[in-house]
Amino acid sequence: MPRGPTNKHTFSHSMGDDFDRIMGIVCETAVMLAHVEHSNIVVYDSASATGTVSAEFPHKVGTLGKSVKAEEGFVERHLLKTINPIVVEDVERDRRRAGSNIRALSPAIKSSVIVPIVVDDDVRGSFAFNVLSKKHEFSTEDIEHFNSLGQVAARIFKNAYLLEETRTQAKKLDALRKAMLAITRERQRETLLRTIIEQAIKLLAAVGGGIYKYKPRRQALELVEDYKWPKQVGVMLNPGEGLSGRLFLSNEKYLATPDYQNSEYRAAAIKEDVGSALAVPLLWQNHRTGVLFVNGKRGRNFTEGEAELLQRFAAMASIALEHSRLRERDRYMVRRLQSLAHATNEIISRIDDADMDGQLTQIARNAHEILNAEACGIHQVVKPGYLTLVASDGHLPGDFQKGREFKITSGPGTGLTGHIAHERKPFRKCGNELSNHFAVADKREASGCHSLLAIPLMKKTDAGEEIAGLIRISNKKGRRGFSDPWVCFTRADQSVAEVFAQSAAVVMAKTRLLDEIRNLNQTWNIILKAVNIENALKELAMILVTLLDKSFCRIFLIDEVKNCFTS
Repeated sequence: MPRGPTNKHTFSHSMGDDFDRIMGIVCETAVMLAHVEHSNIVVYDSASATGTVSAEFPHKVGTLGKSVKAEEGFVERHLLKTINPIVVEDVERDRRRAGSNIRALSPAIKSSVIVPIVVDDDVRGSFAFNVLSKKHEFSTEDIEHFNSLGQVAARIFKNAYLLEETRTQAKKLDALRKAMLAITRERQRETLLRTIIEQAIKLLAAVGGGIYKYKPRRQALELVEDYKWPKQVGVMLNPGEGLSGRLFLSNEKYLATPDYQNSEYRAAAIKEDVGSALAVPLLWQNHRTGVLFVNGKRGRNFTEGEAELLQRFAAMASIALEHSRLRERDRYMVRRLQSLAHATNEIISRIDDADMDGQLTQIARNAHEILNAEACGIHQVVKPGYLTLVASDGHLPGDFQKGREFKITSGPGTGLTGHIAHERKPFRKCGNELSNHFAVADKREASGCHSLLAIPLMKKTDAGEEIAGLIRISNKKGRRGFSDPWVCFTRADQSVAEVFAQSAAVVMAKTRLLDEIRNLNQTWNIILKAVNIENALKELAMILVTLLDKSFCRIFLIDEVKNCFTS
């Protein structure tokens, strides 16, 4: 897999204007002291695979900024093996690879001596002494003089590098400080993540970057912030897809590619011309939670040192996401508790209201709004063995069929509502677990229900607890305001739903009690208005048949004289 090299020193992207200026002075001094017509310095990258001309004098020769690819046999590759000067007295006729590479660098160079710049036993670059007017035969004294100047250049190179490295470290610390301050000060997640990405891009001299967050329920990586292409936010990658998806599934510390569009990592979901890319994982408690990436110009080879630096920003992004999650959870809990308290007070204030349908509809509305769901329905046992839909809120027009009955039973295809009432246990499922449940009666109808939370309403009787009804809340909504199969109700949601279930049970019990009182009042009024005792008893029997849901009633009286019952 394309990864950065093991050498952590980086030159091609870390050297600044001051370093190049100092090296330019070295080249100018070499021309005067060595009595040559041109001099240039090549600085190698961290892998010693590519070099770039960082300074030359005079500038008119035009070698500044040109690259040397060692893997193509450039003279510097030979330097790495020999650590000796390379002497090319006739560049035009020299058939060695060194001669052809010098000609490619500049046809104006007729003769050249190239000495290595060795710092701490490592070749960091090369120092060229060039003759432009005609080919030249260098003496042993010339070469020794060039070597001496090369040693001086190496000391200057090292000091300039240390100076630049100190400044770079200061920039890194300042960028990390700003990112850390953002974590402690910034409250909005999007702004916070953008600040972290901006600092990483600035420090790595990249052109763009972003953060993928893993969504466990969707089992996918979602692009939650993108610095260069904000319209890409929301793009989903499966683990193993693209550079970020591949890194997320692997144990690699980072992955990089110089040409994303033409690499094995290209993902169909990414439409932009990314260029080069470097990605590192987001870690929280040793678990991968996402990916931080930056992208640069095509052809750039990101190094291991740059990957390690980006990992520091990844650690901050992980902290930021976790803090944001905790803050959002706390804010959500506070808002929900406040809403629940207000809803409970509102329900209690209407407890004496005779309009049961209105109270239950209000409970249904409060339940789905506070739980951030699409709809809520409330069912009541009106007829033994059946649930009847008596109240609802949030359903689409035509979906609420008041009075619809559901048989309380359990079995394959018998219906979820009846199954839940039969089991008498809270029900909380989503996604495939919900749609593939054995009790689902209509698969096509169930496809519109992504998540379901249902609480049976119980009542106490002389025979024990019996089912009195059911509150059913459907389609939990996500942060974007839509319900999806991966957005599920939580245990906390269930606790809140149980409060509304108890409220609905109280309203039903209160209404049932009031109905019984009204029926008793009517009974006594009828009995009191009866002309004689026989009519009164007849009216009482008819009322008892109705109240007890029976088909026949006989009232017996004791005849104390005959010591027997009479009807």
